Amino acid sequence: SQIRRFPMKNLARHFATSHATPLTYYSAWFCPFAHRATIALEHHADSVSYAWEEALGWEKRPPTGNEEFSADERKDWYYHWKSPG
Repeated sequence: SQIRRFPMKNLARHFATSHATPLTYYSAWFCPFAHRATIALEHHADSVSYAWEEALGWEKRPPTGNEEFSADERKDWYYHWKSPG
């Protein structure tokens, strides 16, 4: 079987004129592959619309009370979180 190929300009025109919801782009600030994908999306921003969302990260929160040691032992509390998407 043969693979049918479409010219990129037709594909870009299709995405630019379609009214589909934008791509939800889950990224991680530390990932080199995500950085490359971000560069590619920015390069093609006029053809591909996307909504960027951080997928992994750290945030400062007060202690939860479920820690395995005394909360007095630490001054800063950082928790790892994942995007709910």
